[in-house]
Amino acid sequence: MKKQLIFILLLLVNISFSQNAVTLINDGNSTYKVAKYTDAETNYRLAVSQADTLLAGHYDLANAIYKQKRMNEAGAFYQKAAKLAENKTERAEAYHNLGNVYFQKHKLEEAIEAYKNSLRNNPKDEETRYNLALAKALLKKKQKNNKNKDNKDKKDKDKKDDKNKDKKDKKDKDKKDDKNKDNKDKKDDKNKDNKDKKNKDKKDDKNKDKKDGDKKDKDKKDDKNKDNKDKKDKDKKDDKNKDKKDGDKKDKGANGQPQKVKLSPQEAKRLLAAMQNEEEKTQKKVKAQQVQGVPVKTDKDW
Repeated sequence: MKKQLIFILLLLVNISFSQNAVTLINDGNSTYKVAKYTDAETNYRLAVSQADTLLAGHYDLANAIYKQKRMNEAGAFYQKAAKLAENKTERAEAYHNLGNVYFQKHKLEEAIEAYKNSLRNNPKDEETRYNLALAKALLKKKQKNNKNKDNKDKKDKDKKDDKNKDKKDKKDKDKKDDKNKDNKDKKDDKNKDNKDKKNKDKKDDKNKDKKDGDKKDKDKKDDKNKDNKDKKDKDKKDDKNKDKKDGDKKDKGANGQPQKVKLSPQEAKRLLAAMQNEEEKTQKKVKAQQVQGVPVKTDKDW
């Protein structure tokens, strides 16, 4: 008896909550019709909080949120409505609106799948069929655009790669040219150094040859001067000897004997007087010695 009473009370409570939820849904519908979507959302949320399994509450709440452009929230409530749907018509409506959510989010593949689910439940819905065809056309166009974009991107990338490659090739070529130029300059410098060295050696050899030639000319000149000096000295000596010889020859006669000197009478008289004077001195010295005697030696002479 008690169990039956409890069941009746719960049923009455549920009926009471359900009636209240329905009232809230009706109030929400009134504000929804006049585009007061925020007020409508408030009523629908209250209704769902009191009767969570009530299909109308979830479906109408999703519509009010959809009108406020909050697509993610709207999609979640449409999915819940599709699960709570008691017949194909209700389920078709929930999937149709879920398809619209995906369409607004540009998720065309998900939109196409939602429209297909709607048509599976209501194949006669032309609006859903139209939306499906539109979503397919847009997806095909998008895929084509993506392909073209991919091709363009690939072409741009290839062009950029070619440009970068050309730039790299040019850089490598410039680097190689610079290296070749450096090598050429280095080679030219080396050749120039070799040429300068060769010219210097040639000049040095020429200067050496000139110096040797000058030395040779100097030595030749010195030898010539020496020869001239020697010849001159010899000639001088020869002249001296010749003069001496001529003098000696002059003192000798024609037969090589000394020639007699002829004295003048005055010279002869003077010489005779001198000789007589010397004779007298000698006679006086002899007489003096005879008077004094000859000295006697007292020591032996050996």
